[in-house]
Amino acid sequence: MNDFLKSLRSNSKDRRYDRNNRKPYGNSYPNGNSQHYNNNPQYRGNDKGNGNVRKNTLTTSEEREKLALLLGEALPEIKGLVENIAGNQQQLIALEERKAIAEERKADAIDRLADAAIRFLESAETPFGAESEPAGSVRPELRVVSRNEPVAPIPPHVGIRRTGRNERDAVLNVIYAMRDEGATYTQIASYLEEKSVPTFSGKGKWHAQTIHRVCQIKN
Repeated sequence: MNDFLKSLRSNSKDRRYDRNNRKPYGNSYPNGNSQHYNNNPQYRGNDKGNGNVRKNTLTTSEEREKLALLLGEALPEIKGLVENIAGNQQQLIALEERKAIAEERKADAIDRLADAAIRFLESAETPFGAESEPAGSVRPELRVVSRNEPVAPIPPHVGIRRTGRNERDAVLNVIYAMRDEGATYTQIASYLEEKSVPTFSGKGKWHAQTIHRVCQIKN
């Protein structure tokens, strides 16, 4: 009887020993480590990587949405800038066209002025600066004056040829015609000087101020 009880006690001790030495479920050890594949560093790394991929995907989607919103807000301003640039280009093109037309008109005006001046000079009965003598007139004989004979003083106006009424009207017509064609006062004065047209008083030269006064009198 005693032997039987001893045998039972020994068997129960062996079972308790085996139970204490049995590996935990899931290949876990008493130190808390586990050999389950979920605790494998390689698998843990892959799990983290998959999480990063999901996070990156979400971040990229959010950035795309923000970018789309920014583009939607900036689109009206971009459209306005493009329209302004196109409008400026059209204005520049129109300005260049107007400049070209103005240059053509200027060239035509100069040609017409030249033709009018030529016709005026050709139609003038007496060239400017030349004295006309009536037909059949006889020049007076020159008298030799002695050195001792007193000579009368020369009046101030002698030697200065004033323009006649017809010549004055012709000059005025040229001035008015050139002015109507768009010539400036300086251009008209320079033209009269080049053609050696005498002033109304027969003194000095043509100046822009003189032409200006003549045009003011007309107006």
